[in-house]
Amino acid sequence: MNYLLDVHLFVPEDIILNSTVLLWPKNINPVFDENDQLIENAKRKGEGELLGKREKLMLELEKLSRRMEEFAECSELDMMQQYVTDVRTVQKRIADAEEAVAYFNKEEALYKWDLTTYPQLDSSKVNIEPYQKLFALINKWQKTEKKWIDGAFLDLNGESMEAEVDEFFREVYKMMKLFQQKQKTLEEEKKKAAQHRTLSEDKDSVDEEKKESRIVLMCSAITEQIKAFKEYIPLVSILCNPGIRTRHWLQMSEIVGSELTPNSGSSLRKVLELSLDPYLHQCEQISAAASKKAEHLVPTRNKLLQTVCQGLFPISLFN
Repeated sequence: MNYLLDVHLFVPEDIILNSTVLLWPKNINPVFDENDQLIENAKRKGEGELLGKREKLMLELEKLSRRMEEFAECSELDMMQQYVTDVRTVQKRIADAEEAVAYFNKEEALYKWDLTTYPQLDSSKVNIEPYQKLFALINKWQKTEKKWIDGAFLDLNGESMEAEVDEFFREVYKMMKLFQQKQKTLEEEKKKAAQHRTLSEDKDSVDEEKKESRIVLMCSAITEQIKAFKEYIPLVSILCNPGIRTRHWLQMSEIVGSELTPNSGSSLRKVLELSLDPYLHQCEQISAAASKKAEHLVPTRNKLLQTVCQGLFPISLFN
């Protein structure tokens, strides 16, 4: 630059341009400083928002925890569909909280913070599963029982019903044992912590134990319902025999003293109202005879069909 100034006469525009270039760092540094301040302000704002969101999530987790405690009070069998809906709502809130935690951890990594963990969220996710499974199971049982009781009578199948009823019983019994063990564990934990609690807190603990026992009592009530329903299966097996024909219905109707022949409006509920227990043995004999007759007719029809076919086709085809 010094050489050029010695050997060349610059026009004023070039001199101004040269001065601008040489002074540019002095002019741009304040802009860099302002940018750094903008970045710092944005960072602080982002950190503040993240802290606010984390606090909001903690409040949400506390609400979920209290909502989980309320599930232990659910014992009204006629509100089972509502319980199922409530559990699904809480599970959706838990899923949303998990998504929020993943986002928060990503932001924390950008700010070079320690990643925050939320044990309460993991606990809620685990604790809600037994309630979800139990409420869904009981709701399914109630719907299935209603379909069997009030549905088309001749569509019932005693064998498949017995298998389903046994499966319902096993699952509900398994859930009852799970909640009993959960209650026992809770009681043991409270006994260990009793020395650190006030009398008021101990009273609250007793209340929580009572709440927990409601679930066990509800499971017990459902198992009794299932046992009671299982008593109807022999009747279904006898009367819903596909081998029964019109003459068999007439015979049973004569024994009972009232019309038994099913129609489109027949249901298990209506059949139970007839109080057929005193006649069940006789009806069973007729049903068994109908089954034997049906078993005998099947090979007879097959033999007749084979005889007809033999007249139309070479007998070698049947060997």
